[in-house]
Amino acid sequence: MNHAVYIGAGTDVFPLTHCHWIQSLVCIDSKPYSKYGVKQSGILCDGVDEFARPGFEDALDRAYYEVGFLLTAKGNGNKRHYSCNGRRVEYHINTSIPDHHFTVKEVFQHMDTLIVSDHDPDCIFLKYTTKRLIFIGIEGTSFIPDETKHSNTVIQKLHHGAIQYFFKAYWFITKEGQIHEFSLWEDFVHFSSRLTRLDSLDLMLSARR
Repeated sequence: MNHAVYIGAGTDVFPLTHCHWIQSLVCIDSKPYSKYGVKQSGILCDGVDEFARPGFEDALDRAYYEVGFLLTAKGNGNKRHYSCNGRRVEYHINTSIPDHHFTVKEVFQHMDTLIVSDHDPDCIFLKYTTKRLIFIGIEGTSFIPDETKHSNTVIQKLHHGAIQYFFKAYWFITKEGQIHEFSLWEDFVHFSSRLTRLDSLDLMLSARR
């Protein structure tokens, strides 16, 4: 695997520190323009939009620097490049998916891995993919179905069986970096749900001590 994509990455560096086999990582996030895609609050506080995150770029550079990745270039205003020992990160800021999907379609054409952590991304990028993907899910993310809404997001579509053809394997990575591989989405979800129940039980027992 050489071309992983992480939509809604924020300042999370977990994939860099625990997925050492990934040589090229593309991150996409709507910040600093807005925390919520292209939406804006319309409510100004001292002239600053409450959905914006003006300090995001500095926080991003600092997070990568702390794990050895240096900012090497800025391009087109919304693109940042980081590198460390031959590994590369291409970060697209101010880029919301699905709204700006056409601006990064070449990224999706070359990807072979999707990283999902906390955020369930819109699956519009699948219209551009040319390879069957590996799905990497990070512990702490909710992988359960949400029956209260009709969603075009990856996790919800996988539950409905609509996009499973696009994925050849599902990897669950724990907070400690342990990797559990599954060939079926249902097995991945079962393992994730079981781990979540065990974590909840541990917390409950700890609280009683």
